Amino acid sequence: MILTSEIVTLFLGTDADFERGISEMPRDDRIRARLHRARQANNIRREVKITDARPRKVESYSWGFTGITAGGKRFRWDRNNGVESRSRYCGALSIEGKCVFPSGTSIAAWRHIAQN
Repeated sequence: MILTSEIVTLFLGTDADFERGISEMPRDDRIRARLHRARQANNIRREVKITDARPRKVESYSWGFTGITAGGKRFRWDRNNGVESRSRYCGALSIEGKCVFPSGTSIAAWRHIAQN
């Protein structure tokens, strides 16, 4: 079974990647970015707990992950890796090769994955 902490990392990327991405920002912006990431991680944890649906299989790659939903459908999540805070928790979701949305939040993506 895939752990909640692994799901958070799949959606938001690793802590090291995040820190590298914000390293050139001014101090106050880095603090805000870290707080924002912590809120996003908590939101994802809450959604995972509420839905309690886990993908059967996932494979991670540098910009996101692919997998099979609990219902047996193939999906792909491509993270946005921009500098702006809003782009760090958004991405594109495809299920069974069809684009669900080209730019949506990780929470919305999780809900779609859990429902399929």
